[in-house]
Order: sequence, then C-alpha cells, then structure tokens
Amino acid sequence: MEEVFNFPYAPRLARLLWASVAEPLQKTLTDLLTSPAEFSLRDGFSVLMVDMQSWFLDDFDEVTRNRIIRSQCDVLNFCIRYGIPIAVLEYAHRGHTIARLNDLIEQAPRHSYFTKSADDGFSHSELLPQLNNWGNNNLLMMGVKGSGCLLRTAESAFHNEFLVHAAETLTGDPFWEIKDPAHPFYRQWFTENGVYRPDHHSFLGK
Repeated sequence: MEEVFNFPYAPRLARLLWASVAEPLQKTLTDLLTSPAEFSLRDGFSVLMVDMQSWFLDDFDEVTRNRIIRSQCDVLNFCIRYGIPIAVLEYAHRGHTIARLNDLIEQAPRHSYFTKSADDGFSHSELLPQLNNWGNNNLLMMGVKGSGCLLRTAESAFHNEFLVHAAETLTGDPFWEIKDPAHPFYRQWFTENGVYRPDHHSFLGK
C-alpha cells in the first residue's frame, strides 16, 4: 500500500498563506481594476513615513517587504511630482531609512527627518509643529510595523485632531507577530478611526 505523507500543520499553513498573502493580493487587484482614486494627496495631505529601516524590515518575508517598499516608492514619486510634504520618522540607534526610499525622499521639495526614542513619533517635540506648519489636516501614514510604531503614531495623530489615512499596501506586520492574519489590529483601528483602503492608488488621484 502506498504510504501517504501526513503533514499536520498543512491546513494551518494554507490558511495563513491565504490570509496574509493571497487574500490581500486579491483585494489589491480588485481595487486596482474596479476602483478609481478616491483622494488626491494634493488636497491637504502630508505623508508620514515610520521606521523604514533595515532593522525592522528584516523581520518581514521578502514578498511583503518588497510590496511595502514598492508601494511607498509610488507615493514618494507622487510627492516629488506635486510637492507633497513628507515627515520621515526614524527610530534612534536603528540605522537610517533604506537607501531606495531615502534617495526619493531627498528629491522631494518638502521633507523633514525626525529621530525618535519611543514607538510614538509624536514623542519628538518638533513633529507636531512641523506638521502644523505645513498646514495639512490629512495624514497618509505608511511604514512599519503596522500594529506597532505606525499605529502608536497614528493614535497620537488622531488625538491631535488629524484625519489619518492608511492603505494595506503601505504597511504590515511580520507573520510571526500576527495573532489573526485575516484581521491585523492596525487594519481594524484605521477602519474605525480613520480612512483605510486596500491599495495606495486610492490616494494618488490627480
């Protein structure tokens, strides 16, 4: 009789791959094919980038990491073209924003860097005055980790009366930190307290 190999974790692995890779990809493709851009960053937006440093990105699988970086490059190129201001948060003693993104940031006419020593970017005393100086009430949040520093910063932005926006393609959590891959905590929070979309192209209207 032919022996059948039984891998007890296969169903769980399949569910994880569907929830964390296949399902978000399906939603992204659907969004791209059926939904026009709802917002334009030109209409009262600043972009807030959080902790896009190798120290944190190395925790991600290659597919997720590349998706986040590629999507953020799209946003940065839009910022360069239309002069959208960018605030870049970097965690102290964790290196600098990766070169691929930093090279684009340096081309943006309005950008500022802030080195923070806590998860919440608003712990840096100069972030709020700079955002207020730019005069935009809407913040597009992007960076890692979605349920960590990005979320802590978004919570403070919300309490400072900014309208916070996010897209699935611009953030994420490492697989090993997600208790429920189908419902990461940052997705629930942005849906309830701000504007959340599956794809960043929703924010790149002309």
